[in-house]
Amino acid sequence: MSDESVSATDAHLRGIIDEYMGAFEPDPGESVGLRERIFQIVREDAALAPTTKLTTERGNPFRITTAEVRGIVRDAVDAVPGIRARSVTATPTGDPEGSAVDITLTVAIRAGTASVPAAEEVRRSVAGALTAQLGIPAKQIDITVEDVFVAEEAADG
Repeated sequence: MSDESVSATDAHLRGIIDEYMGAFEPDPGESVGLRERIFQIVREDAALAPTTKLTTERGNPFRITTAEVRGIVRDAVDAVPGIRARSVTATPTGDPEGSAVDITLTVAIRAGTASVPAAEEVRRSVAGALTAQLGIPAKQIDITVEDVFVAEEAADG
């Protein structure tokens, strides 16, 4: 998270906390360090993992861990017979920014699997999973076949 992003987040949170504190008068003994504790929690959360900023269809921004987005895509790819996900990159796109996502992925394909129909099935599976689980459409899904495996390797992992 960049310093500018942290500063903007801190300013936004200060506004929310100030608004809350203006409407609620807590016991002073209970509220000592409340603001700093909230900031610490938010900063720790942001530092735990990279996030991807997306936007709902109503224009509300949200963040999700990039690993979670990749996991959704990997599960969708692995659900296609004869295809295994390797690397996944999700790039927020659309208007407003983050209202859609571009996916770039590399896959391994089982020997003998027809690549064109399998690629179309991967695209359908990934697009469906992103819409169902995040409410975000895939604008573009680029697939590169990086490896070929035989059926015995699939059972070994």
